[in-house]
Amino acid sequence: MTYKYVLKWRTGENAKVSVEAWPSSTRVALPHERKKPSFVIGSATGRRTVLLLSMIQDIKRKYKVKEKNGSYRIDFPFDDIGAIADVYRIGLAAEIISRAPDIDSADDSLQYVLRSTTEEIWFWASKLLGVIGSKMDSAKVLTALSVLSNSSLEPYSYSRPQLHTKIETPKYRLDPYL
Repeated sequence: MTYKYVLKWRTGENAKVSVEAWPSSTRVALPHERKKPSFVIGSATGRRTVLLLSMIQDIKRKYKVKEKNGSYRIDFPFDDIGAIADVYRIGLAAEIISRAPDIDSADDSLQYVLRSTTEEIWFWASKLLGVIGSKMDSAKVLTALSVLSNSSLEPYSYSRPQLHTKIETPKYRLDPYL
């Protein structure tokens, strides 16, 4: 089944970014999918959405934006693989930054997603959504991503251990008659 991918966002006090997948037509939609998306790839709310605005600006240049009452929406083309890759990349980024423990971890994870290849994005998004293999807990998938991006680990700093041992000369060497 093909999906119609939609990016919705609003800025300001109630900032929100959401990436959703809707059925491609009403004929193939299930009854509960007529007013709700089939699935949500990722969403973020609050101050952390500022991290996604540069990605959204790049996407706004490529695709047509609709505005309604301060909310913006982009409907991505069905047959464009590059557009679908953009959808999954921003959805994965939104989900990562919404679940990161702090803003530094969110930024590190976002940078990893931005540097990742399209194949890596497909893999992580399919793991997050439970498409490949058995359904995994999404927290485990996001934890694995944060470990790869080095954001959940403490910054590595090497310091040479300070040895305060005093070397003592053995007593038998001090007294030649012993």
